[in-house]
Amino acid sequence: MYDVRVTTPPSLPEPSPYDALLARHLVSVPSTRLFVGDDLSRVHWNGVEEAFGELLVLVPHESILAVYDDSLFGRGTKGFVVTDRHLALVASGKHLVPLADVTAVKSNGTRLAVTVAGTRLSKDLGFRVDEPPAHATVQAWLNAVVKYNRPAHLEAERLAALGADRLTGRQALKRLEKLIERKRLGIDERAWLIRLAEQAQALEDKRTGKKRS
Repeated sequence: MYDVRVTTPPSLPEPSPYDALLARHLVSVPSTRLFVGDDLSRVHWNGVEEAFGELLVLVPHESILAVYDDSLFGRGTKGFVVTDRHLALVASGKHLVPLADVTAVKSNGTRLAVTVAGTRLSKDLGFRVDEPPAHATVQAWLNAVVKYNRPAHLEAERLAALGADRLTGRQALKRLEKLIERKRLGIDERAWLIRLAEQAQALEDKRTGKKRS
C-alpha cells in the first residue's frame, strides 16, 4: 500500500511548490472518478499498483496526492496519479513526468494532452478524462502548473537562443585574456574569468565528445 498522506519527506529540503497549486485547483469532484485528499481512501490501490507501480517506485519519497481512475469498472488500472512533483500516466507507454517540465496543456473533447520539455516525444502525452466536471478541474490545475513553470521555461529558451551564437570556450578564453590585459584586472577577477572560460570549454568538450589532452 502506498503512503497517501500529504507529508514533507526528510530528504526534501522544502515542500514542493506544486502542493499549493494542487490544493487550490485539483479537488475531488462528486460522482466522478477523480480522488483527492480524504477521498483517496476509495481508490482501488491494487489497480494503481498494477498500472503505476513501476513508475512510483522511482519516486519513493513522494506522496500520492491525487488519482484519476479511468478503468471501466473502477479498478485503478488506467488514468493518472499525481505526486508532490510528478504526474504518472499511461499514454503510448508509461511516463513519469516531472511537473516542472510541463510547458502546455490542450483539451480535445474527453482528452487532455500535456507538452513536456526536454523530451524527444513525437507528440504530446495525451490521456482521457471523460467526465466533464473532472475534465475541467484537471485542466484548470494543469493550466496553473503551466503558468507557474512559464518564467523558468522562458528563461531556458532565452539562454538557449543566446547559446546558438556564443563563442566557443577557447575563443572566449582568448578574448577574456585580452580583456584582462587591457583593463588590468585584479588577481581575483582574473582567476574568476579564467575559471568561467575553462568551465565553458569543459561543457563544450563534453557536448562534442572531445577529450582534453
